[in-house]
Amino acid sequence: MAVGPHILFAGGGTAGYLHPGIAVAAHLAKVIPEARITFAGPGHAREKHTVRTAGYHYAIIPSQPVPQNPIQALRFVTDNVAGYCAAHWMLGEQRASLVVGLGGFTSTAVVWAAQSRGVPFVLLEQNALPSRTTRWFAREAALVFAAFDEVRPHLHVQASVKVTGNPARPAFEDLFHRTCANGKGHIAKGEALADAANSRPKRLVVLGGAGGARSLNDSVPRALKKIGNSLSGWQVIHQTGEGQLQETENRYRKCGIEALAVSFIDEIASLLFASDLVVCRSGGTCLA
Repeated sequence: MAVGPHILFAGGGTAGYLHPGIAVAAHLAKVIPEARITFAGPGHAREKHTVRTAGYHYAIIPSQPVPQNPIQALRFVTDNVAGYCAAHWMLGEQRASLVVGLGGFTSTAVVWAAQSRGVPFVLLEQNALPSRTTRWFAREAALVFAAFDEVRPHLHVQASVKVTGNPARPAFEDLFHRTCANGKGHIAKGEALADAANSRPKRLVVLGGAGGARSLNDSVPRALKKIGNSLSGWQVIHQTGEGQLQETENRYRKCGIEALAVSFIDEIASLLFASDLVVCRSGGTCLA
């Protein structure tokens, strides 16, 4: 019996890096059903849950982001060297056929190990300004899959780049095709939204979280307070990201606004398709 390829997705740390990888993995699983797919990341609880819920193995690789002070610098060196050694061993022990670098600090260690072992690797770049991993390894990568053509000037002239756009998770694609079924396109979508609007309150979804999205946790409650009665009859659902739930709930409470704040939304696709307005940061993955 032939053994399928082992594809290792390396990176994560934030949803913007992780979810494009999960989207690509889902498509690969359909095209190459015998493939073995593993994700390697820093080991955050939410990330492990997301990957395992999607049906893939998850391996923890020690890693640290760029240090902000001398104390963090020591941890940065020790953890990332340990991550490189762990990745180097894992690639050989588990006979990885291909590494897919997703971006993020874990991606650097694994892609570096793949390069040293001679394991082919490709890179996913979600933004117009590439990550450090993409800039450092673009020349040696078999291919860089970019969301935007504007990424080219930031990479080595010999880098092989293919602009594909950002991959969407299967749940989004399935809902989109269902909405536009039978060739009705915008008509079907308009009818669906009209039916939804008649059967529920208008819904506002706020996607806060890490990085630039963190500011939404602070600014949106105050902004909604300013519009006053215009918000009457609206349901507000706010995703805060890890470690920011209580502070965001307190902000809404102080502003006198009734909102449902949650750390993460697992079924984000179905929620967004049943919403009237979404506020999010303009990152590449969010826009996709």
